[in-house]
Amino acid sequence: MSRCAVSARRLTLLVLCAALSGCGVMRRAKTQLFPPCKTLEQAVRSRWPAEVSRLIQAGADVNKLASDGTPLLIHAIRADSEPIARLLLNAGADPNAKATADYLGENGRPPPPGYEVTEAARREERVALCALEVAIIRKQRATVADLLDAKADLRAMNVRGLTPLHWAAHYARTDIVELLLERGAPVDLLTRFGQSALEIVVSGGYATGNMYCGWEGELLAARDTAALLINHGADLRRPLTNGNTLLIEACQPVSAGAIRRDMAMLLIDKGLDCRATTTEGLTALWYACHSEANQDLLTVVRALLAHGAEPNEGCDRQGMRALHYVCATEARRAARQKAESPEAADLVRALLAAGADPLAKNGEGRTPLAILDPELCPETAKVLGRARPTKPTA
Repeated sequence: MSRCAVSARRLTLLVLCAALSGCGVMRRAKTQLFPPCKTLEQAVRSRWPAEVSRLIQAGADVNKLASDGTPLLIHAIRADSEPIARLLLNAGADPNAKATADYLGENGRPPPPGYEVTEAARREERVALCALEVAIIRKQRATVADLLDAKADLRAMNVRGLTPLHWAAHYARTDIVELLLERGAPVDLLTRFGQSALEIVVSGGYATGNMYCGWEGELLAARDTAALLINHGADLRRPLTNGNTLLIEACQPVSAGAIRRDMAMLLIDKGLDCRATTTEGLTALWYACHSEANQDLLTVVRALLAHGAEPNEGCDRQGMRALHYVCATEARRAARQKAESPEAADLVRALLAAGADPLAKNGEGRTPLAILDPELCPETAKVLGRARPTKPTA
């Protein structure tokens, strides 16, 4: 055996002997490095389940508020510490605890339906979430299940009038939506502003007075969440708070001019009326044609036309119809990218084949062809140049 191997073996034996004979020293060193927590709040904030368990067994109050006024249960959930949250719940922590009371307004009463939430209310609500809502936002399905087992209130509303199901729909947490529905969450319960969970996930956000909160959640997750709500009996044909139908809402462009193909196709397949209009007479097809030309938009437009959408219906105050907007959107995109979209000409062909009037003029007296730049969009311009109206324009 080499000298190095002997030395290493001796060192190992020495360390082992020291550990066995000096375990008290080791314990004292560990205690100095990791001193026991004096309060339950300290243990929760340190994410130390063993100390939390020790202090609970010693009689610590699990419902005592932290120094910032937040329940310890919410601190544990915000720290993504599911074991500590479970320990607190098993010890009797209030599953409906909130960080602060809901904003009640200057008169001390809850705001009525349609009440415009003030900036003071928004600042207050930033910390006025219950434990169930925080767990949903943090994507903690296991903690949501623990809270429901502890009898958390499925109908609890915050100042915006959102229940846990509305929160889960807003963030497109499909697995949590499924859990809430299985535990008895009312699928068509409305917020204080009249929105259902299905409307929230289809429209991509929830309204709070004049404030619109952006949509967080990927498109496929939102489609799956909407399908789940529909399969549990959500009302597809209830008018939305803005007067639109769900299909019209789904066909409106989102960020970067993209269309939510999967959401729109889901609602078309569910049989929603493709000819329904808004109070201004605008259709789902008219809104869809505001999106930039791509394969997704082409798929939706073809589906809408196949289910009875009329390309000449819908005209805004500028006199712009669906075909005008396809050309206007393509003209802007081509000017920006210096190239024509391969799907633009196919979109125009689909609309023309369904009877779109190529000679219809907008409020400025321009036809769809006049909106395009023939040098940047030669194929689309060629299709329009050869087109003749097949149906009289209303």
